[in-house]
Amino acid sequence: PKTIEKISWNVTNGSSMTLTNQEIWMGHTVVEEFPDGTMPDVGNGPWNGFVRVFNGSLPFSPGWNEIALAAPFDFNGGENLLVKVVNNHGAWASSYPEFQYTSKPNSVVYNYDDGSFPSSSGFRNAFRPNTRFGFGGNALPIVLVSFEGDIVGNNVKLDWVVASQVNNDYYTIE
Repeated sequence: PKTIEKISWNVTNGSSMTLTNQEIWMGHTVVEEFPDGTMPDVGNGPWNGFVRVFNGSLPFSPGWNEIALAAPFDFNGGENLLVKVVNNHGAWASSYPEFQYTSKPNSVVYNYDDGSFPSSSGFRNAFRPNTRFGFGGNALPIVLVSFEGDIVGNNVKLDWVVASQVNNDYYTIE
């Protein structure tokens, strides 16, 4: 299990645009492919734990774009991760970013209706955007200034200096 705190997508068409009124939802599922074009939503399939992790504007530019999630998602590490993006930006725009993707049949459901919210009926496709996830947690609750190691005989001598420590009583070296 991991806590997902960031998500990133790679814009490949050279477009820069800020998409307003965007939502990102995450959930768990046991399925590998979508059985039909029904919108992934609570009660519409074998998925659970839907959490809205982002709501706001997304500025996209060429290259990898990292988005800090407003609500971290607790990924259970056992099921597949379902990511749902709801674009409430309005009517279609020619400058929308295009994302680098890996093709896998029936791995994406696309529901659209320019200018209004789409019905739950949509289309399956294979354009799965390549995605990076940033996991939470920090192994070191310190601000490390330096860390050095030297071999002394058959041992290793470690020396470190910290600028600050937060809730830290001791160090465990592995």
